[in-house]
Amino acid sequence: GAFLRDSVATLGTRPGRGSQRVTGLDLEVSGGPWVTRTDLVISEWRMPVIAAPALDAPLRATAIAIEVRRNIIPGFYLAARAERLAFNRVVTTVGRPTWEAPVTRLEAGLGYALRHNLVARTSLQINRRDGGRVTENLLPAVQLLFWF
Repeated sequence: GAFLRDSVATLGTRPGRGSQRVTGLDLEVSGGPWVTRTDLVISEWRMPVIAAPALDAPLRATAIAIEVRRNIIPGFYLAARAERLAFNRVVTTVGRPTWEAPVTRLEAGLGYALRHNLVARTSLQINRRDGGRVTENLLPAVQLLFWF
């Protein structure tokens, strides 16, 4: 779908509202105490030309995640997750850099089902980014999840 306002889309040498296309895949496999999930999302933006230099190739972001969870005793589970967010390269006057810094995320945690719709969990997440001001951080979390 289009992602620019009309007031911006009419500017430039090749006006247009820009378009975004998203493709995704989800897969879950479970058996016994194990559950494995994976997600793949590819998002692509085509940019209108506002000023030189023109960006003819689309901007693309690809995200992939895999999560493994194991029930250890009734109510308790351990989980681990790995994610990668990557970006395509674009042709510029300084070479072919990615248009954003790729990110890698690892997370591990423990959860307990207080009720069928109420879960308490804690986790530790490590984020690494191949550029920018903050390139790495460690994030602990304690959460209470409720759904209805």
